[in-house]
Amino acid sequence: MNIKSSLWKRVGMISYLAKRFDKKTQFGKTALMKYIYILQEVFNIQLGYEFSLYTYGPYCSDVLADLDYTEAIDGVKIYSVDLGTGGYCIKPSKKTDEYIKKSEDFISQNEERINEIIELFGDMTARDLELRTTIIYLYKNYLQNRWEINRYEISDSVRELKPYFSLEEILNAYNQLEEMNIFAILCN
Repeated sequence: MNIKSSLWKRVGMISYLAKRFDKKTQFGKTALMKYIYILQEVFNIQLGYEFSLYTYGPYCSDVLADLDYTEAIDGVKIYSVDLGTGGYCIKPSKKTDEYIKKSEDFISQNEERINEIIELFGDMTARDLELRTTIIYLYKNYLQNRWEINRYEISDSVRELKPYFSLEEILNAYNQLEEMNIFAILCN
């Protein structure tokens, strides 16, 4: 994937997600990061990002750089939100549709998977997404290292990384991901 083509796919995807989530829920930086992670790492939509585990789960600074660029060229608007904890809200802007059109082929190729992600995860909070993507990240790590998958070991690891989640919350999220067939997708 050449750099220019890659950039327009990323800008188009960010613009498209901002438009799709415009009326649905608060769509901020953490949520964007998690949706991009799920799109790429679970549903194999190639955006060229490299994620590592960070404070709020899987993270890639390039996602935020691309978000800033998308805002700079008026593809999205980012608003600071005061919900007691701060945060941001990403909304469509004047040129959102223009950038979606620039990556129309890429988006239409992947629209079914994007719709599936929005259906599965679209009503979740940033906190819900943080927990689920952290579980997915660790699960993938177990797969890559050919370790035996053990829900309790993964849950204990999540609990060590994120002590503000109860073991019950973690196991419930793990079970939900299993019911959503996310782990089966990762194993294919």
